[in-house]
Amino acid sequence: MHRLAVWALLAMAAPSIYPLPGLAAGGMSSMSMDGMDMQGMDMDGMMEGSSDEGAKLAESLCAPCHGSQGVSASETHPNLAGQDRMYLASALQAYKCGARNAPLMNQVAAKLSEQDIGNLTAYFAGLSPRPACPMRGG
Repeated sequence: MHRLAVWALLAMAAPSIYPLPGLAAGGMSSMSMDGMDMQGMDMDGMMEGSSDEGAKLAESLCAPCHGSQGVSASETHPNLAGQDRMYLASALQAYKCGARNAPLMNQVAAKLSEQDIGNLTAYFAGLSPRPACPMRGG
């Protein structure tokens, strides 16, 4: 997993123990961490994304398994609609670097840029989650 993503997860879990460098009330400023340009990152340490661009990418890469609106037609593939951006980004990073093993996802994620991940996470996080199944009386 990307060092910044790990640091961001730790900062969210225990901000007094793991403060995120450069984080101010207004968000992250332009700075560099281990040679990484932080400009264009949002408060979660993720690349800002365009949900419009994410929708285009999702249609071509994700829709066959996860549905065009992020709701899978199959129980074997998870729904992505309404998922948390940080969760989606960390999952994609884990597939990309091989920390999570799912051959098809590893291949797809390996081709994604940081901007692609930002766009996809903006798109799926902005969708309404699939409604829960209604309770059935019996």
